[in-house]
Order: sequence, then C-alpha cells, then structure tokens
Amino acid sequence: MSAGATAADAKVNVSKDGTVIQDDDERKYDRQMRLWGAHGQKRLQESHIAVLHAGPTASETLKNLVLPNVGAFTIIDGHKTSEADLGNNWFVDEQHVGQSRAKTVQAFTHEMNPDVKGNHLVANPAELIKKDVAFFGKFRLVIACQLHEESAVPLSKFLDAHKIPLLLLRSYGLIGYLRLAIAEHTIVSRTLTTTASTSTFTLNNYSTSQHSTNIASRLRTFWRWTGAKRATTTK
Repeated sequence: MSAGATAADAKVNVSKDGTVIQDDDERKYDRQMRLWGAHGQKRLQESHIAVLHAGPTASETLKNLVLPNVGAFTIIDGHKTSEADLGNNWFVDEQHVGQSRAKTVQAFTHEMNPDVKGNHLVANPAELIKKDVAFFGKFRLVIACQLHEESAVPLSKFLDAHKIPLLLLRSYGLIGYLRLAIAEHTIVSRTLTTTASTSTFTLNNYSTSQHSTNIASRLRTFWRWTGAKRATTTK
C-alpha cells in the first residue's frame, strides 16, 4: 500500500449477499471511478484549478473537468463576450454579449454540475502573470489557453518551482497542440479487487517518463493498425 493509502481508503461496504453498497457519489460517478479509482476521484474533488482565458478551447476543457466533479475552478479572462464568441463557444449566448466572458462561462459551466464551486476573475492573464505570478501558487493545476510565450515562460518557471502542473493549450481552427509541463514523478496506481469476503490491492509503480514511453508505444501500435485498416479498405 502506498504512503498515501489508509485503512479508510481500503474499506468497502458489502451487503450479506455480496453486493457492494455504493454511496451517492459512487453511484453518480461510477463510470469514471472505474477508470481512476476512488483515490483518483478523491484527488479530483479536492482540486482547485485555474483556467486562463474563456474561449472555446478553455470552455470545452473546463467542461470535461466539471462533469466528473472537480472540486473548484477559477476562470481568469479580461474579455467581454462578443458576437464572434456566439459562433464557436457553447457557453455563451446573445443575452450576455457585452458582459464579462469569464463570468458568463463560469455561470453556464457551473449549471452542468452544481456540486462544483465556480469562480471567475475579470483580468488579463498576461498582465496578472507579470504583476503577481504568485497568485497561481494556490492552485493544484493551471490550464493556460491561447497564452503567448512571453507569458507562458515565467508562469511555467514559477509553477515548476512550486511543483504545480501547467497545461498549455493552443488551437487554430480544427488543429492545435497540448503541452504538459510537470516535473518527473512516480505514480502509484492501486487496483482494488473486491469479493464478499476479501479485498486485494495491486500496486503498479512507474514514473512519468515510463508512462510516456508506454503511451508512445500504444500510439505507434494504433497508427500501424489504422494504416493497415485503410490499406485493406482501399483494395
């Protein structure tokens, strides 16, 4: 068992007939907990993330964290909602044109999961980084969308020194890129197998570099398979 695991983490409520008894959260988020486990869900629900800018890429990324019940989020954006936003952002509408885009996206995103605490700050992310980069020290993750290099570099240096992951996103129409800035660390993954009489933990230890290697190997296999599939289809 990892250092962070406790007896409470391993406790599973089982009825007399062997059925696992789930609480409300377990029933609501059952599908994702099968992916990252109860300990992963706990960390997610304890997290406060910052999202820089409130454009379509940021909004969609935030949506995918709010739905599985991230603890809290803060949107930092200095723009007002414009007519251009109506054509590419699902989280704004005509009634909010001319109003704070951060506030609008925060309100619509929060509607998707009232259990999540939503906040917004009307400010230019680049100016905030320049004047008070220490502001970002209270977050567990920072997601920066459409952020220019002159702002991304000092933000990355500060977050790296405080061991806070930085996710850089930039989109150009239908293409874009994602870059994760995080120090190499070891991941301890616990798999819990439950029966009516026993619970067994399986530990898998691997570093982020090993994890990246595994992902790269799987991607190569996938692209080889899809290439062969296309070749078969065109014959």
